[in-house]
Amino acid sequence: MYEGEFSSAEKHRKNFSELCAQIQRLLVKETETKEFSEKRKFKLPKIELRKFNGDDKEYLTFWNENKMQYLLQAVVPITKTTRLVESFPVTAENYPKAISQLKERFGRDNLLVQIYVRDLLSMVVKNAASGHTKKDLRVLYDEL
Repeated sequence: MYEGEFSSAEKHRKNFSELCAQIQRLLVKETETKEFSEKRKFKLPKIELRKFNGDDKEYLTFWNENKMQYLLQAVVPITKTTRLVESFPVTAENYPKAISQLKERFGRDNLLVQIYVRDLLSMVVKNAASGHTKKDLRVLYDEL
């Protein structure tokens, strides 16, 4: 009688050990996959670094290339934002200044609220003028 219980307990212990090993392997595999995918999410775009031509005036710009180069590539060429960012020499000290100026000029909350309210009112007036009393909320959201 005890031999049957002992062999049954031994089988359960063996199954338990095998399941624990499988779980451990799956957890290790999942962690490796997660770490790999997280690393790939934050890759910055490749930047075209300026080449130094030996001009003394360009040395500081060449030597201090950093986030400013990413910022220059992140703005649309030949626009107000490009002119604003390019007005700062490419140095480490000027990056926070350029960001601050961009926020001050284009990220003003009160101005953004006015723009969105104006656009929303324009859509409502356009909707009323076209004779539609109801408009799909998704369409309205997409237009805004």
